[in-house]
Amino acid sequence: MKNRFYFDRSLTNGAIIILAIAFTAMAGLSLLGGFSERPFVFLGVVYSILILIWFGFAYGIYINIEGNSLQVTRFFIKCKKVDLAKAISIQQKPKFGGLIYEVSLQFQDNNGKIDSTGLINKPALKVEEYERLVKLVIEINKDVSIDPDLLKKVF
Repeated sequence: MKNRFYFDRSLTNGAIIILAIAFTAMAGLSLLGGFSERPFVFLGVVYSILILIWFGFAYGIYINIEGNSLQVTRFFIKCKKVDLAKAISIQQKPKFGGLIYEVSLQFQDNNGKIDSTGLINKPALKVEEYERLVKLVIEINKDVSIDPDLLKKVF
């Protein structure tokens, strides 16, 4: 059984649209002093970069659960696989002074040491996706403890 949990695309779309508007306004304001080709070249380069960033966020960030293993992919780069049977807890960790919370999975590695891996930022998944993710993890490992604040958002 294979399950994927994708990044919420509405966040990506909103951020890219805001950046595109800002760069377009910046290029437009530079034309007030007279016509030049530079703003058009600038916009071509910036829009190309924004499209690559959008594609990476929209399709390249996801959590994949296949069988009993979980693997996080960020910008198409696969992170290490984690055996969910060895999972200990799912917690929220504050980042950037508490502005964003990262959801992380704590597990026991093959050497017996406790390690953790970041799954995704809290606002990055829709509530339905969090609910499906938590239910699937509990289904695979009933002993995993889940942060109560995260459960409030889900259930």
